[in-house]
Amino acid sequence: MKVNTIIMPVIENESINNDYVWFWFWLCFAIFILFIIVVHLLLQKKAKACLYDSKNNKFKSTDVQNIDMDNLINSINKSNILYKELICKCHPDRFINDTRQKNAEDIFQEITNNKRNYKRLIELKERAIRELNVEL
Repeated sequence: MKVNTIIMPVIENESINNDYVWFWFWLCFAIFILFIIVVHLLLQKKAKACLYDSKNNKFKSTDVQNIDMDNLINSINKSNILYKELICKCHPDRFINDTRQKNAEDIFQEITNNKRNYKRLIELKERAIRELNVEL
């Protein structure tokens, strides 16, 4: 008898114990429902993000524009070198009190805006040679 009271003490008021059981039951049930809702929403989000349709064994069409891979690779590898060269040669401070200063400011601003676009930097290099008469 003593062993049972140590492991599971006798509760004098069983209605209080019963209320606690129902409280914990409904709390766990609510958490379980929230868990199911969150899992469902995550699965829906994953299904929308997936580009492969496993039912038809096809890739889903996307609205991706054609990417110029040559420009992308050159922009990664060569744009920083060309950018530094253009910044040095086309800086507006090199054309103080000159008629070309306004053109230099415009070209310089375009260069800084297109720091990582190699194709555009090549166009600006040609423009700088043509309008500012600089040797690059």
